[in-house]
Amino acid sequence: MPFVDELSGTLALAKNCVLTARMPFKKVMAALRLLTGTAPDLDEGGIVPFPACPVEGGQVAPIAFLEDGLLVAVSLSVVSVGARLQPTAESQRAFLFALLGCKDPCPDTQRTCHLACTFGGIMISTDPRTGRALAYVSYR
Repeated sequence: MPFVDELSGTLALAKNCVLTARMPFKKVMAALRLLTGTAPDLDEGGIVPFPACPVEGGQVAPIAFLEDGLLVAVSLSVVSVGARLQPTAESQRAFLFALLGCKDPCPDTQRTCHLACTFGGIMISTDPRTGRALAYVSYR
């Protein structure tokens, strides 16, 4: 199964552990419990941080954003690329685009890109000061 389903926006964090558009709070917490064995007492309209998840080619740390008890967005920060725990901005960006199954439209300038999708959109940005790359998946 690919990391992201391009039609629904479902993110495969681990075997039998997914995040999907408009997912109810209880299911988001069940996914967190599946990964960690425990789930903290959190607000239904808030932020749910997930642990680093091994994916093809490295690790990402998802953060789920909920409104009115439903998943509306997921932020993906790069933890590692391959065995490198401090990857360069270029390798983080290339890793994110590969993970999402897309080609980087501006690898030379590393400008922020917005990909329009059937489920909402994906924004990939690279901060030149910190050298960090981030993917932000938003659902309609």
